[in-house]
Amino acid sequence: MTLTPLAISWIILAVVVLALAIYRSVLAGKGDETVHISDLETSMIAQQAATAGRLERIDRIGKTLTVVALLYGMALAGAWIYRVWVESGTVGLNG
Repeated sequence: MTLTPLAISWIILAVVVLALAIYRSVLAGKGDETVHISDLETSMIAQQAATAGRLERIDRIGKTLTVVALLYGMALAGAWIYRVWVESGTVGLNG
């Protein structure tokens, strides 16, 4: 079995995690760090709450995908090491 399709899917997953991190950074950079408490700033308060909600969702998804990518990468590396080990063990027996 070739590990190429699995490696390609892992690379795609890693790119998605990276893109999500960049998107989160851009979204957080546009945020307003000032605390608005006045009744005149009601629209700003709603906008801050919406941005905070988006950041929380992105953080949750990002953490989950990062863990999945790490575990998948470790499993892929383990499969590759096992494959190399098995192939190197059979070379000496056939010769």
